Amino acid sequence: MGTDSDKNISLILEKQLRTIGQKIRLDLLKSLRLSKTPLSFSDLQKSLLGSNPNSVNLSFHLNTLKEAKLIRCTDEGYYITEVGKEIFKKIIDIEHILNKTNKSLVIRTSKYSTEPFDIKNVREYLIREADMNAFIAEEIAKLVEKKLSETNIEYLTAPLMREYINVILLEEGLEEYRHKLTRLGIPPYDAEQLFLNERIEPEEFIKKVGSEASEQFLLLNLLPKELADLYLSNKIMLLNLDMWALRPLSLFINSERILNLYGVDIEDQKFALHFSNYLQKIMRFFSNNILLYKFDLVSDYFNDEKEITHFIDSFLFLMAHFNHSKNCKLTLSFKYTKKESDNNFFLDYLLGNYLSKYYEESNQHNLPQLLLNYNPQLLEDIGEELFSKVCTSYNPIFCNESNHLINHDIVNFNEDINTPGNIVLDKILINLYSIARNSNRNDTQFFNILTQRLNSVFSFFNQKSICMEKKLGNSPKWTTYLYNLLGCDQEAWIQRSIKSISFYGLNEAVKYHCGIGLERLDTSRNFAIKTLKLMENLIDEKNDLENENFYLSQPHFSPSLPLKEEDSKLTKMLDFKIEKKLLGLIQKDTQLSLEEKINLHNIFSEHLKGGSLFMLNKHSLDFPEIWKKLKLLSSSKIPAFKLI
Repeated sequence: MGTDSDKNISLILEKQLRTIGQKIRLDLLKSLRLSKTPLSFSDLQKSLLGSNPNSVNLSFHLNTLKEAKLIRCTDEGYYITEVGKEIFKKIIDIEHILNKTNKSLVIRTSKYSTEPFDIKNVREYLIREADMNAFIAEEIAKLVEKKLSETNIEYLTAPLMREYINVILLEEGLEEYRHKLTRLGIPPYDAEQLFLNERIEPEEFIKKVGSEASEQFLLLNLLPKELADLYLSNKIMLLNLDMWALRPLSLFINSERILNLYGVDIEDQKFALHFSNYLQKIMRFFSNNILLYKFDLVSDYFNDEKEITHFIDSFLFLMAHFNHSKNCKLTLSFKYTKKESDNNFFLDYLLGNYLSKYYEESNQHNLPQLLLNYNPQLLEDIGEELFSKVCTSYNPIFCNESNHLINHDIVNFNEDINTPGNIVLDKILINLYSIARNSNRNDTQFFNILTQRLNSVFSFFNQKSICMEKKLGNSPKWTTYLYNLLGCDQEAWIQRSIKSISFYGLNEAVKYHCGIGLERLDTSRNFAIKTLKLMENLIDEKNDLENENFYLSQPHFSPSLPLKEEDSKLTKMLDFKIEKKLLGLIQKDTQLSLEEKINLHNIFSEHLKGGSLFMLNKHSLDFPEIWKKLKLLSSSKIPAFKLI
């Protein structure tokens, strides 16, 4: 038999249950519990009764709840008491138990079907995709189920369900798991704008949407957070972000390797087709550039000039109209000497056809770029008119030495040109201007941050190697190309590959740090040299310790730097394919003479074993003036230059 105390508790409980036993009173408690501020009578009447304010005697129910001390009323309005909150919490627990058996939340899955909500699916989703341990996954799944039961939601799409789970993960301080579960893709509004843009073709629409997802996958899932943050804060620049985890950057390949693959009689009219098709196939595996050196050897396979012209016409036509590897450029390297008349005719006809038939057409982007061996004989052999047009319109890269190879990413090929070739794994750039702003004009701090950035670049290359092993390691086509072209396997090419490290904002960094541009004072110039030398020494040390192939090279573009760190993401401001962005180590508006620019460039390039390119500004199209400058460049120690 129970005590008097037990009887009193039972009576109080019975009274409270009668009080909350009506739906309108539960709705009142719920409204007050969810509100952060007291609610007036009219607020409650409007939210609960809507257009029928007189359908229920709301005052009666409010007074009943007040008598039970579940709510209170002040001049500000009605609010729920602490007792009311506790009892309401228990009511929700009861509803939760009932919902397990009675409520059926419907989920529309990403597979375009519907299925009832199942807590097991949430748990398995967290374990599989967030890499969460089973215990935490079980607790979060229960919490998701509980919170859903407190809502009036009866239908959710799979994306909304994921967002709901992500919010709970953030509330519980599990940001790391929420980061892993971020859904890839562009916002619906952005997709709609692309869809409605009449200038965007269907293929381009698919490419843009896919590229965005690929970039997000790299930054959210493949790269460690600390590395991704360096990119997002503009401290490190990655090229071709959408392809970064999928392809190496570029390739140097000996033409003999491709020519020896065929064994096709050169009289075969399909030779140009075979040659261009093979090039296009391998170009799909690289992001930026393929440099085909010793291309002069192609002329050795022809019997006369007629066959040469037929090959060039067919080759240029195929590359201009049927090359679908728009992201990857082809560069052809020529060794131009007076002795090799066939080779000279080959180049003469190629230049003439290139400029007269194809270059000015809208599809010029698909045409090969040229790397020419410059010497004083070149002008005499091909004529002033054609040479002038080459310099002022097409602007190939000129090399002073026949064995010097540099691609349009300004990366050197430092091996013997008789070797099969090599792959450039990537080129990663350090924002020197960002370092200057963060170091507050303190030399020690500047070089400490620079050392940290360089170590981060090494980590980026390690991640790139991992991505290449995963993505290309099991590709039969890639394995075949590696063996046929370079004579190596999957394990060897990454170790052998060229890893190019570069920078941008050198002039801006020096000006900010020293207060004046690098060309103005010895102090500024010495600081710039010290910066390059530190990077060079750290790279050499890394190579010696790990038998690696890291090289410091000149940047191949010069982006507009944001004035503040919080400015919009730099990559959105850039188009790496625009040649107008191509600037030299020395600023274009400097007051230095050409001789002084050459001397300063040579000083800097001593520390750029990975590649340097002198930029000659075309202030006018006056060819005699350009020719005078070219003669000065040809007699200098500069290995490569380009007119801009």
